[in-house]
Amino acid sequence: MHYQAHKNSKMLDMLSTFDIGRDPLPDWMLWVHAIMVWFVVSASSWTIAVAQEHFTEKRYQWLKDIPFPRANTVLVRNIPPMYRSDSALQQYFSNVFNDDVIERAYVVRRTGRLSHQVAALREARLQVVHAKQHWEDAGSPEGNEPEKVNLIRCQKRVKLLTEEVASAQRRVKDAVARGDPLVCTSTGFVTFNTELASRLASREQYTRDVTNFQISMPPDPHDLIYENLADQEMNSAGWNWAGVASIWGVFTLWVPFVVLISSWTTFGALQENLPRLKALVQEHPWLDRMLTGVFATIALKVFLAFLPTALYLIIRNLMSVKSTTEVQILMQRWYGLFLVMFVLLVTFLSRGVTLTLVSIAQKPGRIFSLLADFLPSASHFYFNYIILGWTVPVLELIRNSNFWKFHAFRWFFSMSMQEAKEYGEPEDPASYGVGARMAYSLLIAAITFTFCSCSPLIFVFAFISLTLSQATYTYLVVYAETKKPDTGGGALGQRHQSFVSGDHNLHFADDWCASDAQPKPAVAGTTLSGHCRFAGLCCCAMSGRYAGI
Repeated sequence: MHYQAHKNSKMLDMLSTFDIGRDPLPDWMLWVHAIMVWFVVSASSWTIAVAQEHFTEKRYQWLKDIPFPRANTVLVRNIPPMYRSDSALQQYFSNVFNDDVIERAYVVRRTGRLSHQVAALREARLQVVHAKQHWEDAGSPEGNEPEKVNLIRCQKRVKLLTEEVASAQRRVKDAVARGDPLVCTSTGFVTFNTELASRLASREQYTRDVTNFQISMPPDPHDLIYENLADQEMNSAGWNWAGVASIWGVFTLWVPFVVLISSWTTFGALQENLPRLKALVQEHPWLDRMLTGVFATIALKVFLAFLPTALYLIIRNLMSVKSTTEVQILMQRWYGLFLVMFVLLVTFLSRGVTLTLVSIAQKPGRIFSLLADFLPSASHFYFNYIILGWTVPVLELIRNSNFWKFHAFRWFFSMSMQEAKEYGEPEDPASYGVGARMAYSLLIAAITFTFCSCSPLIFVFAFISLTLSQATYTYLVVYAETKKPDTGGGALGQRHQSFVSGDHNLHFADDWCASDAQPKPAVAGTTLSGHCRFAGLCCCAMSGRYAGI
């Protein structure tokens, strides 16, 4: 339809003829446009609702298949001081229920240096295995041969560390028996004899103060961050606020850098600094159009590549997260927000952050007019962005960081292939975790549904991008990478909520892009489609009822 309206235009290139453009369109085309918008909203709302129903079934099945003892254990937060010992906590729950219902209770300890000693012991045992392997490869020599001496030294270190760990464990055990407040924390675990009892226990309010004995489902034992479990509830809240403040500080500092780097790395700026490149473009004009989009997209991608690491360090070290699964879900939430702000609204930033914010502050409703002015002309930038993104999942198949770490350990530390593989894993949880990947897929979906009305070709490029991502990450997660923690669908549920709450609001702005650019008789139809998208948001909001499952 867009092509039919613009095919005779001499001012547009081939791709632009498929866009809605700024030229006036016949009224009947705008009404068809509004009807198609209704269709997109209805189809996307129905698809999200069906996906949420299927997810709920899998979620219930996952809850049924949780292995023991996690299935019949609850995590207890904010335990009152008089119950902060194993015996006192077990006695309290035995009084609430029955003695035959409680299997055991465990209060999280502050172990001091014990965790570092255990890590050193684990490392020493690994060194013994490697030293023994080298000794056997050398023919099992005796006497003062280097391989034999190294093996004996490693074995003595293991024996010494074993004694230190055992001594530290006895001291911690004695302190817990006394209820020492310097060792016993306000967090614990209670294991019941049946799964039904643990489910019933998680629904009760135990004291008049609702903040005491906060019961929740425990994370996977291999996924816990034990040092954060030892934090007091008040300290946890304070650190969470500190983490949020740090994230917004990163956002405040990142905005001018993104705008500055983007302006410095434009193809026009490079031509001014490189006369030979400018001469080459003058000889071959087709290079100008191709490289202009590529350089702008590469600059944005390269600079944003450092963002996951910054967010991960803040979430992991400042915020009181109890498991790596929670870290990844928070990464998905915040990184997805940052990507939408820096990538999808980069056209806003390009006209000046200060001017944009001042304009919106004076008249908040002007945000839609600004979007209508800039978004249609920016569609080709996002074509380049998505097409360049096709290389990302393909390059991840190589696993660059693990590849180079493996060869570095082989070349510089003379490790065997098995040793180098052990030290080369796992991959970076910030850039290659579930959170970052889900946030990127959410960005692609947001771009697609924002421009689907004014630039329908975005569907083709997004379909290829998401198909490549699905094939690549299916292979990597299942066959190549270190096993990721099982979120039980938490990341998918967060993605559904983010998609519903974010993309439908972006559709509203997309409607204004059409209505603000076209003749007045069609404004009613296109603007009405914005209200339809808002209704679609309300229809899809039912997915929120699954959030507590």
